[in-house]
Amino acid sequence: MKKLFFVLATAMMLLFPVSSFAQKDATIDHAIKQTQGGKYIEGNYKVTKPLFALTLNGNTLNADPSKHKVTLEVINFGVEGNTVLMTLDLMDQGKYTYTWSGKQVKVAPGYDNGVGLLTVLRGNTTCGIMGVKEGNWLAILLQGGKTYTISDFNKGMTRSEVEDLCGELGLSQFKFTRNSGNLKVYSLFWLDMQKRDRLFGDYYYEMRNDKKYGDFYFDAQGKLVKWFLYM
Repeated sequence: MKKLFFVLATAMMLLFPVSSFAQKDATIDHAIKQTQGGKYIEGNYKVTKPLFALTLNGNTLNADPSKHKVTLEVINFGVEGNTVLMTLDLMDQGKYTYTWSGKQVKVAPGYDNGVGLLTVLRGNTTCGIMGVKEGNWLAILLQGGKTYTISDFNKGMTRSEVEDLCGELGLSQFKFTRNSGNLKVYSLFWLDMQKRDRLFGDYYYEMRNDKKYGDFYFDAQGKLVKWFLYM
């Protein structure tokens, strides 16, 4: 975390050199209230801000806040945990969504050295940050290692697009499992191959579909609304 904050602080100093200590931000204060006295945001949460700069794996790029936006969303799935989405809307450069799912995935709001932070965590591993100083927002994304960042799924994808994408991830089965309110839930199961030994050294493989990888929620138009990955 110290190394990541150094990246954030350095980017903030380069982009916004005017010093300002202990400056509060209304968005950060609101997020802190949603922790209900704890460390992490409770329930669903969503915020969109103009994007001044983006740092991806240590490389900082300038952005145009009049055109570019960053959105952080927490989708709560109760005892299962959270799915957190960070979406970068870069207009002509494209729209990219990075997601994290699991019981240990949380967002911690707070301040550090005058910088407001919304920190995406998987356990103790920092996956991403939205940082703000003097009203200027910076997004930091880390991929690889223990972050288990997923960038394949996006809201609005059709069921067939999600199914095709799931098919590319490996040997799997994508099927309808239940209704959730007015949403239809399709689940992805890994097909588990087990080696069975017959007499005289003859082998065969048994395939089972009892390992659920994720749940995908679609609206009445068959468009992806939200998802949870069991990671």
